[in-house]
Amino acid sequence: MHLLRIVQTDALELSAQLRADEVQDIRSAASLAFDVQGERHPVELRRTVPVIDPRTRTVELRLDFPARSPLPGAQEGQPVAIDLPPDTRIVVAGRERLGDGAAVSAGE
Repeated sequence: MHLLRIVQTDALELSAQLRADEVQDIRSAASLAFDVQGERHPVELRRTVPVIDPRTRTVELRLDFPARSPLPGAQEGQPVAIDLPPDTRIVVAGRERLGDGAAVSAGE
């Protein structure tokens, strides 16, 4: 699982932070998709930001939706209501430091 954020809503775009060694896998993937609320939405790699973040050691990828928005009503920089199963775990603290496969502990 990778953390994504919506960058803009008029031409919906995602920003993903990946480890540098994962970037080639994305570039060579036959297809890419963003899964939300049980629906799969195709995305296309638009840009790889050619800088490695020295703190997180990640590279930013920008992805475009060639079709409709997966989050109707979403506005840049604003929260959006979504329905998730009651047992869905959401990382709220320290998410900036998480990487694929990182250990996460649940707290109250």
